[in-house]
Amino acid sequence: MSTEVGDLAALEAAIARTNAELAQLRAATYQGQDPARLVTAVVDGEGVVVRVTFVPAIGRYDPAAVGDAVRAAVSAAQQRLGQAVGALAARVAPVDQDPARDATGFSGAIPEGDEG
Repeated sequence: MSTEVGDLAALEAAIARTNAELAQLRAATYQGQDPARLVTAVVDGEGVVVRVTFVPAIGRYDPAAVGDAVRAAVSAAQQRLGQAVGALAARVAPVDQDPARDATGFSGAIPEGDEG
C-alpha cells in the first residue's frame, strides 16, 4: 500500500512540474521572421500575435508581398511555439514507437481472459 502512495505522490509531483513548465511556455513569447527578413512577428503563449515589426524599407515593397511576409513571419513564430509545446509533450509522454499500436496506444489485441 505504501508503494501506491509513493507512486501517487511521484505522479502528482510530475503533474505539478508539467503544469509549471506549461505555464512558463504560456507566459513566454515566440518570435519569427519571413525568409527575406522584412517582417518580424511575435506571438504569445497562446499563439496570438502581440507585435509585428517591419524593416525601415518596407514601403518599397508591393503590398501583396508585404502581406505574404507578415503571414510567413506569424507562421514562423507560431511554429516556434508549437516546437516548444511539442518538446514539453515529448518529455512528458514519449511517443510509443511500436508500429502495432495506434495513436491511443491500443494494439487492437484483447488480452487472454478478457474476451467476455
